[in-house]
Amino acid sequence: MAHHRLSPHRFRSAMLALLAVALVTATVLVLEGMLHRSALERQRTAVTDRLAVISAKLEGRLSVGPNLSRFLAAVVSTQPEIDEAELTALSTTLMAGNPLIRSLAIARGSTLVFIHPRAGNESALGMNYMANPAQRDAVLRAIRTRTTVVAGPLDLVQGGKGLVSRSPIFIGPDGGRYWGITAAVLHVEALLRDAGADDPVSPIAISIRGVDGLGPEGATFFGDEAIQRSQPVMLDVRLAEGSWRLYAIPRGGWYPAAPERDIVRIGGALLALVVGVAVFLLSDSNQRVRTLALTDPLTGLPNRALLGDRISQAILAAGRQGQALAVLHLDLDDFKPVNDAYGHRAGDAALVAVADRLNGAVRRSDTVARVGGDEFVVVLAQIARHSDAMLVAEKIIELVRQPIDAQGNAVVLSASVGVAIYPQDGSDVATLVSRADQAMYRAKQAGKNRAAQYGAPLAPSPPVPVP
Repeated sequence: MAHHRLSPHRFRSAMLALLAVALVTATVLVLEGMLHRSALERQRTAVTDRLAVISAKLEGRLSVGPNLSRFLAAVVSTQPEIDEAELTALSTTLMAGNPLIRSLAIARGSTLVFIHPRAGNESALGMNYMANPAQRDAVLRAIRTRTTVVAGPLDLVQGGKGLVSRSPIFIGPDGGRYWGITAAVLHVEALLRDAGADDPVSPIAISIRGVDGLGPEGATFFGDEAIQRSQPVMLDVRLAEGSWRLYAIPRGGWYPAAPERDIVRIGGALLALVVGVAVFLLSDSNQRVRTLALTDPLTGLPNRALLGDRISQAILAAGRQGQALAVLHLDLDDFKPVNDAYGHRAGDAALVAVADRLNGAVRRSDTVARVGGDEFVVVLAQIARHSDAMLVAEKIIELVRQPIDAQGNAVVLSASVGVAIYPQDGSDVATLVSRADQAMYRAKQAGKNRAAQYGAPLAPSPPVPVP
């Protein structure tokens, strides 16, 4: 029996086919996941927007109770002998046009002595707060803290539920004697309905917890607690003291997938293949163009175009942190004879070796760029001391002086380096590069094989080793 081996061509074709299948499968899965997440995000955004409106309405309406109880407390503290007729007239005015206010009340000491309207609330008159466990703690907290305290929603003595805002009354020249306490009671059911929280046709279901302003630590007083365990959108409603926590989900629950998912499953394989291949080819082509445009083809280093961006980024970082940076302009001394003596291939090999040595002399956060035939620029990001730049320059000069094996030829080079420091020598890219270039030419004119800092005296040059 003959044995047939898969030819290299067919093997490559099979591998490409497998890669295409994998790409199609992955793309379809990604698209399905994106549609799923997108649908959930749209739904959560819609729930959040609606809940935010309800939260804002609740905060606005809830402020009425504390404001009224404080106002009543201020009036009584300045007129502790105010009579019932005056209180009734005042309360009538305060409650006019606001159907959310159920009643206004005043207790002297801990006993309720006034309530408006009186009709329907008679059973509350004469109530002693200290003998009522449901209301005692909030009253004591208001007296102790001398602030307005929101209690409830709670069951009222006269029937129904109310949200009670209480403000203590202190009288006397220094306001140090406790006189009593005021109360403004809001209709909880009307409040929630008016704000849109208790709307049977609303697309969202809401649960609220935070009895007595305890937020998520308080008891649930509205809606189904299961909502709070169903990855709800959450918003807080601020009270005079404390908060409520609102939880909301879509009334039908979070749906598991977008309707478009079936379409993706049916036609996704072909579409994913076309898009995947097109994106891959386009991305690969763009990367090649970008690499050619921003890097030196011989050494792989950034070119002059990319160098400007790197210096700009380094200036921004150094400026934010109040540090210095250095730009080093390096030019190989008398490099042309290397090409003349050994050929351009040997010269190219020498340039690649110099590039590798420069990369090895700096940190990963620094930049080495080739900006000309035998010219390089090094950007030292965020140096601690100005002298550090000269130390690196001298290190570079020493590394360049080491013999190079260029296509089997022993080549010995030297370099002249110019140094400019940010911000003392310049605060922009053009100025720093120009002054580093000027400093490099000073080093050239002073005999080469040395480093010069812009505006600073020249250091002596070490001897060039002979190969």
